[in-house]
Amino acid sequence: MPRRPPGPAGNRTRPSRPATPNQVRAIQSIARRLNADLEGLLREEFAVERVEDLSMSEASRVIDDLKATSAS
Repeated sequence: MPRRPPGPAGNRTRPSRPATPNQVRAIQSIARRLNADLEGLLREEFAVERVEDLSMSEASRVIDDLKATSAS
């Protein structure tokens, strides 16, 4: 069977990798320490209900945002 060349990069969609268990724990821990409205943040910013529904990159962004809030 002949191999087909890969399509243009713009046509490929890569599924996002889910948040890691360590990211999930970190988000929950930081949010708890800050008394942050984590559920509200997840709904408003990412349209998800649970931390586990975030992608790795989204989880990383949440961690960075929460850490920045705690440094203020």
